[in-house]
Amino acid sequence: MRHLYILVLLSFLAACGSDNNNVATSGGTSGSSETPPGNCGSILEANEILQRHMQEKYLWNTRIPSNFDASAHSTMGTAFKSLLWSEDKFSFIREEKLSSGNLLGETFFGYGYSEDRRNDTFRVRYVVPGSPAEKGGLQRGVTITEIDGVPIATLFAQVKSGTNTWAKIKNSGKLGLSVKLKWRTPSNETKEATFETATVKDTPVLHHQVIDSTVGDVGYLVFNSFNGLSDASLKPVFQEFADKNIKKMILDLRYNSGGFVDVANKMSASIGGIGLAGNIFYKQQFNDLRAKENKEAKFDLGQYATLNIDDLVILSTKSTCSSSELVLNALSAYPGELNTTLIGDSTCGKPVGQQVVQFCGATVFAINFILNNNDDNGEEFLFKGLTPSCKVTDQITSDWGSLNDPLLKEGINYLETNDCSTSPRHFRRFEEAAQDTSIEFYPYGHPMHRITRQLN
Repeated sequence: MRHLYILVLLSFLAACGSDNNNVATSGGTSGSSETPPGNCGSILEANEILQRHMQEKYLWNTRIPSNFDASAHSTMGTAFKSLLWSEDKFSFIREEKLSSGNLLGETFFGYGYSEDRRNDTFRVRYVVPGSPAEKGGLQRGVTITEIDGVPIATLFAQVKSGTNTWAKIKNSGKLGLSVKLKWRTPSNETKEATFETATVKDTPVLHHQVIDSTVGDVGYLVFNSFNGLSDASLKPVFQEFADKNIKKMILDLRYNSGGFVDVANKMSASIGGIGLAGNIFYKQQFNDLRAKENKEAKFDLGQYATLNIDDLVILSTKSTCSSSELVLNALSAYPGELNTTLIGDSTCGKPVGQQVVQFCGATVFAINFILNNNDDNGEEFLFKGLTPSCKVTDQITSDWGSLNDPLLKEGINYLETNDCSTSPRHFRRFEEAAQDTSIEFYPYGHPMHRITRQLN
């Protein structure tokens, strides 16, 4: 059985990479002529092939336990876990061969909304444009009060007692399902509707607008995933910003867990503009056995309209991962070209990526490389994340674009005053922030966006 090397990374993973030194094009996949030694006629043989693959391709191959015994594992899943470095929180395996659509994370079955469940409250975090949820009237900021006629307080109690699960309650994940929701809007209106599951196409741009401020027009962009659908979403937005000569921008990456590196590159190049031409966007490093594959990638100018932004604010939470962090880390290496400021919460801390492979009926997502910026900052914040200049807690209080949103409000304030409003300002260069050992590591990386990208 041949290895199938997927040259793009899942949108629910983080920094995406390439095989054979080529950064993946959006949505591209490729087969490899490499054939692993042996065959997959038994679990033992599959585990042995997996071990050889990890010894050659895994970033932390020197950390693989020396006492690994392929015969001691009845599944590839347990074998894979035993091969991982104990500090690796991002690698995982799916014991199935995923379709290209599932691999790319660009379509899913469901209603098309993501929720936030805290303190016995069920709020809608965001709604995918064009989804059943949007067509039925759901918006970011609404509070779900009943599901199929059962009060939300009762449902929380059932889940806590173990008599029910949210998966059963939400009744999504495949076609032919439905759910009746009742909700309360931020203006205290009560609404309800019945939704049916559908094949939902992800839309990376959740919202964009031009906001008037005391320092001129500000381009505001809510960008949710660096995937193969990004070009179609981003090109008209960046062209609109360019036509309006936007020089100040707020890039909202608060729920963006990552995606394709090449999209992150094109976005960063467009924002930074012509002053970045010829400069390094990232440095990609593999393990010592693959040192010949190490490379430097330069900013990919000209793919989107060039903005030449002077002041950029990036909004973040602990769900801001990998390719999102790469945009911030890469641009922060060129303070002479633009001022880049992080507002919100510390990012999740994942400057590493996977090259996805499929063999023996499994799909393997092992970390293969690390990405550094031009200042060689990357690995330092592996388990720490980047620290914001103004620390603000994300609160789902309204729909996108409202200044009732604490993060957006603080972003506008920072552009207008060059300072934080309510929280102490602790501005530091990003490489200094990377040394802050007080930042709690956020264990992101679950294949189905367990926290940040859970869609219904």
